[in-house]
Amino acid sequence: MSASLIDPGQSLASLLIAVPTLAPHLAAHGVDIGCSGHRPAGELCARAGVDWDSVARWAEEATLAPRRSCPCARTADMTLPELITHIIEYHHRRVEIMLDQLRPETVRWANSASTTGPSLKRLAWGLVAFANQVRDHFLREQTHAFRPLLKLAKTNANPPFGLSHPAIGHPLALLFLDHDHVFDSFGSILSLLEQDALREPSGALGAQVRSGLGDLGNELQQMMHEENNLLFALGLGLERARALGEALPVSPRQLDRGLLAAFSELRAYRVAGGRPEQ
Repeated sequence: MSASLIDPGQSLASLLIAVPTLAPHLAAHGVDIGCSGHRPAGELCARAGVDWDSVARWAEEATLAPRRSCPCARTADMTLPELITHIIEYHHRRVEIMLDQLRPETVRWANSASTTGPSLKRLAWGLVAFANQVRDHFLREQTHAFRPLLKLAKTNANPPFGLSHPAIGHPLALLFLDHDHVFDSFGSILSLLEQDALREPSGALGAQVRSGLGDLGNELQQMMHEENNLLFALGLGLERARALGEALPVSPRQLDRGLLAAFSELRAYRVAGGRPEQ
């Protein structure tokens, strides 16, 4: 990454969205998004004694590393543990950073707008509630999906319930439904932008919020695509292969026809509200 692509004048939050791998480097020097994500990154680094040349070098190293700052293009070839690590360290972190940046921007927009109608206030409070919902969702994913999937990847035992009642299908179906709820909530937030009071441009802050919500929506779509279409399908395909005594798929790309069968099974669970169909 060219040093010109990162600017000491940009906010710390926007810098970490662009180059999320900078977070551990900066955190080691006490530069953290939690308290001052809206402040210029160069200012915060200077206060912490971190020169900007070092930041530019870390950003450059991120793009030269074999595992690039956004390795989404090769997720179809990742193993199950690699996929989970990628989703947590890349997508979960980016979504949390985006939300941390959007919430104060929306509040400032509401406070600075010449006419603070109920739609703008609902948008500000709705974003706070959505951020809490997303963090709860991440916790449920790690507890009810990622841990069982990692356990499945490590065990050599056959699934306990056979093909008709796969052990991994129930928690994955619940998370599939949870994804729907997250998207429904995000759609409700976007619908507020179509209210008459917010439809017209509202200055720089309003443009920032609109742009940030667009970026957040794209990030959520990419993250949930990788979870629904790659990670969850691989987990079901792995369990199915063990039950049938077939060769175990290493990555989503190896599922082929098994991918369709796995999705058929997952959708059946989803229709049944996360319960095996009788």
